[in-house]
Amino acid sequence: MKVLGTTTEEQTIRFISREDVANVVLVLTNKDTKVSESYNISPLVLEGYMVIVNSYSLTEGSRYSLTVLDAGDTSKIIYRDMVLCTDQDNYEKYDIQEGDYVFNQTPDNDYVII
Repeated sequence: MKVLGTTTEEQTIRFISREDVANVVLVLTNKDTKVSESYNISPLVLEGYMVIVNSYSLTEGSRYSLTVLDAGDTSKIIYRDMVLCTDQDNYEKYDIQEGDYVFNQTPDNDYVII
């Protein structure tokens, strides 16, 4: 999972692609609204990683499906991942499912043998 912020400045996504291509189409699909945004990008290849630097318009707390396609053949998927949009910087304490589940506390697990 990649973590991006709500800033409109350029952000970097770094990954290992299935193949190296000169131009890609990056598709971000909001998991809640199912709205997709496409970006045509010329990626960099550094130390075996494909690096995409671009600016995105994302919503705080939203999850996105990230798909990177070959621009020459858009039926060819070269990378797929999930994106979480948050401006929080303490990722260890961030819980995307906070408040979704309620756990019942049992006083003990004693039982009686008759």
